[in-house]
Amino acid sequence: SNKTFNFFSGTLPLRPLIRELALGQTIDFPIKRMLSVKSSCTDLGAIYSRKFKTKLNREQGVITVTRIK
Repeated sequence: SNKTFNFFSGTLPLRPLIRELALGQTIDFPIKRMLSVKSSCTDLGAIYSRKFKTKLNREQGVITVTRIK
């Protein structure tokens, strides 16, 4: 199931949420956490041999992470 998760809380830890994504799943984070999100994707991708794609939506103030491998 390609369920989309939306987490707009600024306090949830990013890494477990990104790590738990199934293939094809997406999750949104507040744009102010962009740097943490990107570095988490890079680190988790390397550690777990996964691949993540990030997409910026400036209008909504959101960065979306999709697991693609």
